[in-house]
Amino acid sequence: MLKRQVFIENLSAYLAFAESSMTEAEFLSELVNRTGCGLLLDVNNVHVSASNLEYDALAFIDALPADAIGEIHLAGHAVNEVDGDVILIDDHGSRVPPAVWSLYVHALRRIGPRPTLIEWDTDVPPLEVLLGEAMWADMLARSIAFGERTEEPPITVPDSRFETMRLPRDDASGIRFPALAAIAAVRAACGKCASDHCRRDGHVLH
Repeated sequence: MLKRQVFIENLSAYLAFAESSMTEAEFLSELVNRTGCGLLLDVNNVHVSASNLEYDALAFIDALPADAIGEIHLAGHAVNEVDGDVILIDDHGSRVPPAVWSLYVHALRRIGPRPTLIEWDTDVPPLEVLLGEAMWADMLARSIAFGERTEEPPITVPDSRFETMRLPRDDASGIRFPALAAIAAVRAACGKCASDHCRRDGHVLH
């Protein structure tokens, strides 16, 4: 016996049973009820499966027990065309696309903030790109949390046209972002930070 709660993740689907007595969301909900497990909500998997199997991604998220969701994953995906049909592949090899950011916003508004991980393990980009993605997740979560205490602000998703994101030097608002802490650690570890080399070498974190 593990003697601890485990999180079960929703899958990325490419095929469906011809007949089924329950949906994946219903199955996960029943699993929570019977075992006491938690759920890991992979938002990219929701989008991939919903697109491939043609169901409502928002309804899927709404059908999950909110209190059971303990963590969220975000990622990019590949878009393939097979015999005239578009198939999305969960490959963790690109930026989080706008459709997935929009689902993330919907999930946060429904369940509240959760620890969030950006998955990127193929075609890994420069560090500043990864930190930029993490910062978008932080900013969206903080914006929604702030909106719940005041008048709800409009939420926008990152524009994929902006390939490089220059990050602020510090957090003047008093709100701490995990991504900014990571940037500070990178600066401390970089022996060039006190010189002009970073500017010449094209580092964008300074």
